[in-house]
Amino acid sequence: MNDISIIISGEALAAVKIPRQRLQAELRKELAIQLYREGLVSGAAAARICRNGENKISLSARPAGCLPAIRC
Repeated sequence: MNDISIIISGEALAAVKIPRQRLQAELRKELAIQLYREGLVSGAAAARICRNGENKISLSARPAGCLPAIRC
């Protein structure tokens, strides 16, 4: 599978309240969380999406109906 890039307009980025130096990591984490919640990727795949350098993802087991705790 090839890598993909997502283009987000400067106007949309201006509305995001995340410091510029953390933006890429935070967006990767949010994408991984949402895809996992929707059952579109496994925990391992979410970890690969989230991983950036030393960042790792941790999916904690939760009771049915609860959202997973994901930390990158």
